[in-house]
Amino acid sequence: MAAASGEQVIAVSETRRLDRQQTQERMMPSIKNLSDQVLLVRLNSGAEVNVAPGGHLDKVADSDVRGNRTIQKLIERGLIALQEVERNK
Repeated sequence: MAAASGEQVIAVSETRRLDRQQTQERMMPSIKNLSDQVLLVRLNSGAEVNVAPGGHLDKVADSDVRGNRTIQKLIERGLIALQEVERNK
């Protein structure tokens, strides 16, 4: 009986992992400039992008923002916000 319970736990955790993965696949980061000046944002790919005051940089690759220290510093200073936007299929 313990094995059956263990199998159910694995199935539930696997389902949650798949749900989370599917959600992540549907969503992409967007960068919003919260400041009143143009910001130069450097992405992990090496690209540098100007974001107008109050403007958005839509549908940025997750790999361009994940672990990006420059973006993290801009967030901490209240200059930008990361938002999730749905991908178009």
